[in-house]
Amino acid sequence: MQENLTQRMDKSTAPFEEHGKKHDPCMIDVFMSAVHFMETGEALHWYSFTLNRKEKMNQQQKG
Repeated sequence: MQENLTQRMDKSTAPFEEHGKKHDPCMIDVFMSAVHFMETGEALHWYSFTLNRKEKMNQQQKG
């Protein structure tokens, strides 16, 4: 589900990126936090997911 949300955000912000503006990658952490809450009922701060996001992004770049 996170991938779908980030893909949608990428599409909606594409015109801004053409002008040198990009969304903050921490938005992915916010999405991961929201999905985690919906799946488990456990509310965690968005920054609890930063390391996980960075690891996943590194794996995707390698793979």
